[in-house]
Amino acid sequence: MSSFFLNPWMLAGLAGICLPILVHLLVRRRYDVVDWGAMQFLQPGLRTRRRLQLQDLLLLFIRIALIAIPALALARPWISAGLFSGYESAGSRDVVLVIDSSISMGRPDGISTVHQTALRRADRYLDSLKEDDTAMLIDARDVPRVLVSSPINEMAVVRSQLDALEGPAGYGNLIAACQRAVSLLAQASHQHRDIVIFTDAQRCGWLTEDDESWKQWNALRSVGPIKPRVWVLDCADHLGPSQNTVTVGRLQVRPENPVPDTTVEVTTTIHSHAAADRNVTIDLQQNGQTIAEHHASLTLPAGSVTQRKFVLSPNSPGPHQITLRVDDPEDEIQADNQAHAVVFVRPPLDVMLLRAATREGESSRSCLFLETALAATEESASLVRLTLADNTELTATALQESDVVILCGLEGLPADATGWLVDAVEAGVGLLVIPDSYTTAAEFDRVLDRQLTPGVKLTEVQRVDPDAAVPVRIQAASLHEDWLQPFQERTDSSFLNTVFRQWWVCQIDSGDSMRSLIQLTNHVPLLLDHRHGRGRVLMLTSAMDNRWNTLPGRPDFVTFIYETVFALASSRADRNLMPGMPFSVSVPDGVRDNYVVRRPFGKTDVARVRLTDRGAPGQRQLYYSSTVVPGVYQLQQHDQGRWHDGFSVDYDRKEDDPEHWNAADLERLQEAGIQVMPTLRDLQRAMYSDESATELWFILLLGFLALLVVESRVTHHLVLSRHGATPNRNCVNVVNVDA
Repeated sequence: MSSFFLNPWMLAGLAGICLPILVHLLVRRRYDVVDWGAMQFLQPGLRTRRRLQLQDLLLLFIRIALIAIPALALARPWISAGLFSGYESAGSRDVVLVIDSSISMGRPDGISTVHQTALRRADRYLDSLKEDDTAMLIDARDVPRVLVSSPINEMAVVRSQLDALEGPAGYGNLIAACQRAVSLLAQASHQHRDIVIFTDAQRCGWLTEDDESWKQWNALRSVGPIKPRVWVLDCADHLGPSQNTVTVGRLQVRPENPVPDTTVEVTTTIHSHAAADRNVTIDLQQNGQTIAEHHASLTLPAGSVTQRKFVLSPNSPGPHQITLRVDDPEDEIQADNQAHAVVFVRPPLDVMLLRAATREGESSRSCLFLETALAATEESASLVRLTLADNTELTATALQESDVVILCGLEGLPADATGWLVDAVEAGVGLLVIPDSYTTAAEFDRVLDRQLTPGVKLTEVQRVDPDAAVPVRIQAASLHEDWLQPFQERTDSSFLNTVFRQWWVCQIDSGDSMRSLIQLTNHVPLLLDHRHGRGRVLMLTSAMDNRWNTLPGRPDFVTFIYETVFALASSRADRNLMPGMPFSVSVPDGVRDNYVVRRPFGKTDVARVRLTDRGAPGQRQLYYSSTVVPGVYQLQQHDQGRWHDGFSVDYDRKEDDPEHWNAADLERLQEAGIQVMPTLRDLQRAMYSDESATELWFILLLGFLALLVVESRVTHHLVLSRHGATPNRNCVNVVNVDA
């Protein structure tokens, strides 16, 4: 009984209901029946007597209830529901709120957006928590961002983070956010643990077809003594299917760091998700200004993917923001109708070409051909500044001041060259290694640390018969890199017609990160690639010598060398990133505390400077890693209006698929313990129904007062009706009961 009453001992007061029964029995009078002639005309009829008896019983039951109700009210009965007081937590709960901040949440829903609706519902949900409950907060984007990482019961702090949350942008990886939420709940201590996700009905964020992700989720959720419950609140339940008709793919720019008087090629794709053809307007902008020749109307066939290519000439030094917009007035979600990229027009590249003296006292023939290709001409002076040096003259400072270093042979390098090269590449210097005829496997292992060419061992130089019927050439299908594809696409490419006569055979461990960018038709790797730190290492297995191959005599030789140099230099500062990737540039040491980063939604952060001795003299590395929100980040100085540098953060393009979840998706969510709720009240009812208690004493007291009024009226009516008096509103009848 104690499960229904908070004070069950007060039910002893129910014994008082015997009092009106006893009184009723004691006051009943026995009458002697005396037959009197005229009395028969005064006796009531049978119907009247029954009515009077029923009225007596009604009055008795009312008086019993007037005693029973106060006893029940003092016993404080309750029910397990929130029917009258609302569904609220019992005060022993840890909750992680997950806010979906993907692009689709920017869909308008009348007076606001779905994202703003989610924030309002999250704020109202916090009202249902008790003082002892705690909350944490995750912003679900490409990389989930934890805004409140420790369980706190100060809901004002959580609300302040909700108010400061940046708008919807990018992809919402909800399954990754759930996994992050489970790890946060590992530090919780309460009995109830819940994850509440405020999202829309878009299916892409759940990765329902990725079995591996769901295996990881199920395993992670089962760890620990208390399995958290997961609730999904559909904040777009009142809206119909999304009218997201057009999306723009990622902008691919090449090169990202052009030099003056060169062009930049921008390629992208435009997707139509509409069921009918769409007439749209495309607008390519540079630093916010429309480029007239790239403003045009376009018809997108239904469900099509359209490739577009643009050529720009951003010649002024410094950063340039490139934006492509597609205007479709009927598209509900405009944020994915545009894409951004950043290019930085920089001074000519500083290329250091290191010459190894051969055993005959002559320079390597590879070095001679490379020197000729990179030598300054009137046309190339703005592209490359070439510095020639012998291997014996190499210094750490010279390495750090270069953008690209080319090693033609390895003989004669100082003993400390290995450490200098590792530090330089880690700081962003590009390194091109070309072993020649005088290179030995032992020298290769000594000079090139395993960090620069991991898992690579030179074994021998392999030669082929120059009169072979099938010459060894470059395998066109292996040219996957963006900067190599132009050699594949041209039908007159002399690069693909190069004949190779000899090359170094390399043993490459499959477990290491060295990868092949170009292969020969006999499946021997020609160009190997490895990323180390912020820099990049490329290695050619065939020397740039006309005795090794015919490339130095081909028209594409100079173009290939320049493209290789630009590819190596681009790693110096990647300006088009994915979420979570850090951004780093060199700044003068004297003004390193004078920079801020303007984020995509207008907020500013102080850019952190990494103090390192690996930069050029007088330079320090400015480092920024808060790149979760997609968009353009501008690096500015406090006292200057223009931006000094910048970078663009893109997002996972799975977000561009507007498809909503289907029955199979919902079934998978349910199997994984994730429950979808249409409204906030449904969520609270499902979450709190087993623990929300509603006391009924106030309802009983209201019933007591109502019965007092009824009892008074019934008593008054019985007294008057039994003595033949008619109630009069203007007077009071005095009835002598004993008469």
